[in-house]
Amino acid sequence: MFEQFWSFQTFWMLFVGIQVSLWLRMESGYSKARIAARKRRDSTKEVQGISVIVAAKNEADQIGNLLSALEAQVHPVFEVIVVDDHSTDSTADVVRRWNNRDSRYSLLESDGSGKKAALQTGIEAAKYDICAFTDADCFPPPSWLARHASYYDSDSRVGVVGFAPLRTKKGLLGLVQRFDVEFAQFFAASSIGNKLAFMATGRNLSYSRELFEEVEGFSRHAHTVSGDDDLLLQDIRTKTDATIYWDDSAEILVESEPQNTWSQWLRQKRRHSSDGRLFVKDVKIAQALFYGTFMGVWFAGFFDLGFAFVGWPILLAVQLFSMWDIHRLFGHRYSLWWLPFLSAWFAFYSLVVPITGFLRPPSRWS
Repeated sequence: MFEQFWSFQTFWMLFVGIQVSLWLRMESGYSKARIAARKRRDSTKEVQGISVIVAAKNEADQIGNLLSALEAQVHPVFEVIVVDDHSTDSTADVVRRWNNRDSRYSLLESDGSGKKAALQTGIEAAKYDICAFTDADCFPPPSWLARHASYYDSDSRVGVVGFAPLRTKKGLLGLVQRFDVEFAQFFAASSIGNKLAFMATGRNLSYSRELFEEVEGFSRHAHTVSGDDDLLLQDIRTKTDATIYWDDSAEILVESEPQNTWSQWLRQKRRHSSDGRLFVKDVKIAQALFYGTFMGVWFAGFFDLGFAFVGWPILLAVQLFSMWDIHRLFGHRYSLWWLPFLSAWFAFYSLVVPITGFLRPPSRWS
């Protein structure tokens, strides 16, 4: 009996050891990403023109706020291209009114259907080589474009992934969404620092049209609803010699509204996870190792409280240490007393949501 118990404990403590190693490596990657970004910004001097591309579908209630935020940009040279994905509301009328007062704003009709087709239409029509992307429900600060532009010079073989939290929403759903996004942003930054860039947020992203064309755009994953950010970033990393940078400053921060209901949020997560089957091989291996051991530590504790009293505190301690900097960036938008619950919840839905996304891939992006 003692030998069986010892064997069980040893096996799962091995998972704890792997988790500690992975979390510390991610924390190191996060620090490297921040240092690399600062060095790059210090070395660029030229002012670059930027094309802002927004794919919109039935966003009449939101798009005006975004266009107002873009009007306030301090960067001197930019254009805004809104690509309407066959909206059935007055989205196009709102954009036309802006175009009538400022020629930097233009409206295009998507050449196809879906977000990727809309983005492709915008990229092909862009006046400038550098393209920045955000969503219709976002609130970029006045320094947003200037911050993206600070990474580019005559060498446009660069991609920039910006910090993209959610606006604060009260209640349990708001709490879960804030933690989920914080987790994702940490993953994005640490993977970039560790030269394994695989995650980005489409509402705060920039890259050159040259790179987009070099990887043949969205062709590898044109049949999927999602992936205009993550999958394209992986293609840029694996198929080009471009350098990807992460920026988490307040100057580039782009907030968006959280989902209002659990069903909306779960549908969004299912859409995001559905492109996981198309991730490149090294990312699949890294994710399998991390999520397998992460879920293993949590689930093992439910079967053995003795292990739970040892394994769980170690996991939570290294998680808190690794994510402390990004938790501060999010403005401590939840009490750390919630961390055990949120971490356990993350282990559960990290198993369930991807499975549903694989079995029933979503067919619409909005």
